[in-house]
Amino acid sequence: MVVRVACLRVMKRALRLAKNWNAIVATETEIERSHLRGLIDEEYSKSVNGFVQIDTEYLTFLNSRLDMIEHYKSPYERPTHYAQHATVLDFHSMKKQQQISAHAKLPNSKQNIILTPPKKIK
Repeated sequence: MVVRVACLRVMKRALRLAKNWNAIVATETEIERSHLRGLIDEEYSKSVNGFVQIDTEYLTFLNSRLDMIEHYKSPYERPTHYAQHATVLDFHSMKKQQQISAHAKLPNSKQNIILTPPKKIK
């Protein structure tokens, strides 16, 4: 019974947040409200269909998610990890940059940092 009441409080808070949502850019208010309502529907359908066991940890997660939405004033989830390809160097573009800086013939330019080999530590 206690979990049910807590679940209803979280859903009520989420619905109230979606209803009273004002976006930073006024023209995107309806888009962000519909996104919030979609999140609420998604979480509700998960709990009704039994995909997620409703317990205090799950309700804490939903509350923290609502806190983040209110704090950052964005209904979209913040990225917590970055794709691996975003951190890998693109050697093809580096080679192209080296060719461009070699043709520019600017020895004191910051572009030529690419051409200088790294210093060896002894």
